[in-house]
Amino acid sequence: MPGYQNRDVGNVTNENVTGLAATTFHYYRVRAYNGNGTSPNSNVIKIKTNNRNDPSPNSNVIKATPKNR
Repeated sequence: MPGYQNRDVGNVTNENVTGLAATTFHYYRVRAYNGNGTSPNSNVIKIKTNNRNDPSPNSNVIKATPKNR
């Protein structure tokens, strides 16, 4: 998808990705950064978008939740 490679989304724990085709697999990985530099890539996650007729408003939302350390 154009515009999503190396995309900086700022200080957030989730990001909406729009324009995805229905019932299609997509692959994601993320990196964190701060004043000390950028982390390595996360593990790749694979998701499949739902059918466009799915009534759930969150049917194609991916949410990242930070772990407490």
